[in-house]
Amino acid sequence: MVNTRFSCLSKLTDQYNLLPQWHPPFVTKLVSEDCCHLNGLAILDGKPKYVTAHGETDVGGAWKSGRANGGILLDVKTGQTVMRNFCMPHSPRYHEGRWWALNSGRGELCVIDLSRGSLDVVCALPGYVRGLFFASDVAIVGLSKIRTSHLFDGLPLQQRFAQLSCAVVAIALDSGREVGHFEFTDGCEELYDVQFISGSQRTAIANLARCETP
Repeated sequence: MVNTRFSCLSKLTDQYNLLPQWHPPFVTKLVSEDCCHLNGLAILDGKPKYVTAHGETDVGGAWKSGRANGGILLDVKTGQTVMRNFCMPHSPRYHEGRWWALNSGRGELCVIDLSRGSLDVVCALPGYVRGLFFASDVAIVGLSKIRTSHLFDGLPLQQRFAQLSCAVVAIALDSGREVGHFEFTDGCEELYDVQFISGSQRTAIANLARCETP
C-alpha cells in the first residue's frame, strides 16, 4: 500500500503501525511529514511497478509549491523518475499493453508513452480525478469537487470548468467519450478510489462506523 504521510510503500501488519518496503531515493528520512505526497501505485505481474508523487521533494509539505507541474512518475525497481511535469498525478494503471494515469489537477485521463516521454490526453473531466479502474474497453474514473480554501484550490482544473462534480463516470477508450455518469448531488463531495463489481444489481454501501462487532 501507499503510505503518503511517511512517503513510502508499506505492508500491513498487526504488530506495527507500518512496515516500510520502499521509498523514493530523494526521500532521506522516514518521518510523518508527507515530503513528496506519494499517492498512486501501479501493479504489474503482482509486483509494484510505478508510483506517482506530487513532487521530488524531501521536506514536509514542500511539494505544495510546485503542484501545478511538479508531479512525477517513478520506477519502483530502479528508483528513477521516468516522467515529470504532471499536475498532481494519481492512479497509475496498466491496461491492455498501455500505461495510464490521471492528471488530477487538470481533470485529465491520460495514456503514458514512456518511449516518447509523452502524456496523451484521452479526455478532460469536470472534477479532480482520482481512482481509475478498467472494465474491458471502458475506463471508470472518480471525480471530486475541490473545497474552497483547500490546498488544492486554484488548480488549472478550476479555470477549465466553471463547475466541478463529484461523480463516477465511464469513458469509452476508443473514442474518449463519456458513456456513463453517476453523480453524487448530496452527501458526498470527494472520492478517493473506484472499483467495478461485475454482476451486481443492488450494491449497498455499509457505514463501518455504525457496524456493531458481534
